Amino acid sequence: MLLLALSFGLQAQATTPTVFQNFGVRHQDSDGVVYFTVSKEANIRYYVIEGRKADDTFEIIGSFPSDGNTIMPRTYEFPISGFSYSGYRIRQVDLMGAIVYSPVLKSHNQTRPKNNMDGGVVGGNYLSKR
Repeated sequence: MLLLALSFGLQAQATTPTVFQNFGVRHQDSDGVVYFTVSKEANIRYYVIEGRKADDTFEIIGSFPSDGNTIMPRTYEFPISGFSYSGYRIRQVDLMGAIVYSPVLKSHNQTRPKNNMDGGVVGGNYLSKR
């Protein structure tokens, strides 16, 4: 009977569908920060930053735990070094192991001038939603 109650409890903890907002990379030279905002969080275990390689496969750059449940938007930042990837994406993993991916940000190998009003990008690649 205890097993049945535990099973019901796990099913009741549904993951809130994630909306990734403001996903991008701020960088200068070869270092930078991947940033994104989620609309809300429920039962998320962790996030993984992935980079797209030349053969269109993704590799893990790094990961970090969720800051817990919230009904408010929350922004995360993850430092990275080197921009050898043709794109980036976020993998979200919930408490049950289900995975949700963000849209892929594709690198355009172009230079944009610094603009402090929007967080700015200084030289190198800039990224846009695909």
